[in-house]
Amino acid sequence: MHELAQIVQLVVRIETILIFARVLLSWFPGIPPWHPLVRALASVTDPVLLPFRRILPTIGGLDFSPIVAIIALQVLGNFIVDLIEPSGGSLAFTLALAARDVVHTILLILIIIVVLRVIVSFLKVSPWHPAVRLIQDMSSPLVRPFAAVAGRSSQADVPAIVALVVYIVLIVVADRLLGDLVTSTAPLSLIG
Repeated sequence: MHELAQIVQLVVRIETILIFARVLLSWFPGIPPWHPLVRALASVTDPVLLPFRRILPTIGGLDFSPIVAIIALQVLGNFIVDLIEPSGGSLAFTLALAARDVVHTILLILIIIVVLRVIVSFLKVSPWHPAVRLIQDMSSPLVRPFAAVAGRSSQADVPAIVALVVYIVLIVVADRLLGDLVTSTAPLSLIG
């Protein structure tokens, strides 16, 4: 069983490296898409990337599907390894670990996006800069629910600050609740 878990971890690592390589190659427009290396990478990474590309829109011309695919690969790989490994515990324990990891990762990404918006608002950089536009586009859906708290103050991006506080509280509460869930489903051999 241990060898099977190692194979799963190796496959996940290799696929992650290949996705990174494909992203890096896309940064060099001089490499034609029909180049054998590009075609080989596409044939290995497209089965993982295409489902995410179908559901994730590009934001500001950037494709975030490789990031989401890598996160999904890591979570799925960890889940499979936890099922295979005898010390991994029960199915309920493995599902609780996977749920904790997914929720934590998603909330952490949301926090990073909102932190970038808060930093940009404090630096008073040009709102027309492409990077600022990208940050605004990514963070708008996350901050919009808190727009009512802004009032008439234009000194700071108050909705973004409130959103950041809410997301930080959410990650702390989720970690606590899901940590309790993981502990309650852990086999006695892992608790003691």
